[in-house]
Amino acid sequence: MRSIRTLLATGLCLVALTTIGHSSAPVPMAGAKLKLGTKYDPRIKLEVKNINLDGTNGTATDPTIHGASIRIFSTAGDGFDNTYEMPSSLQWHYYGLVGQNRGYDYKDPTHVNGRIAVARVRNNKMTRLIASQLDFSLHTNPNPVNIVLRIGDRKYCFSFGGISWKFVPNVKYLSLKAPAPATCPGSPSGAFLDDAGF
Repeated sequence: MRSIRTLLATGLCLVALTTIGHSSAPVPMAGAKLKLGTKYDPRIKLEVKNINLDGTNGTATDPTIHGASIRIFSTAGDGFDNTYEMPSSLQWHYYGLVGQNRGYDYKDPTHVNGRIAVARVRNNKMTRLIASQLDFSLHTNPNPVNIVLRIGDRKYCFSFGGISWKFVPNVKYLSLKAPAPATCPGSPSGAFLDDAGF
């Protein structure tokens, strides 16, 4: 009976962690680089610094257990609002040894799980993400472009285009050194990011 109770308690904890992770509000963060390109197909390159996962391997912040996602949207230009998942799967690996809590790697070059090809999540260092075959166009300027990055139960929001940006119609949008927004902006549908069903 003791082992059954232990299993039930463990299961309830996991359910609680997942529920908390999907309802937590995003934290505004500065972004290092965002590039949207459409030369070959719609794709994205994202770089952000100093993400603090504030947890250890095996907890609610661990994407190998709880997955991750990126949401990209803009109310300007052609307008778009799409979320791309990196589910918990064999594509996730720990960076370093288990327990060192240095970060995580996601590699899906053949798009088994979706559009994200590579994500390198580094605790308190540079995090990078590359994806292709996305759902946006660059006929007109999308500036500013908003991002919500979910890693486990943590969410971070970014607004690119405030200081340094470049737009070439039907080719690329590039933004560098984006300061953290005062608040996480709402989506084109009018819903707030923390209620977006992540």
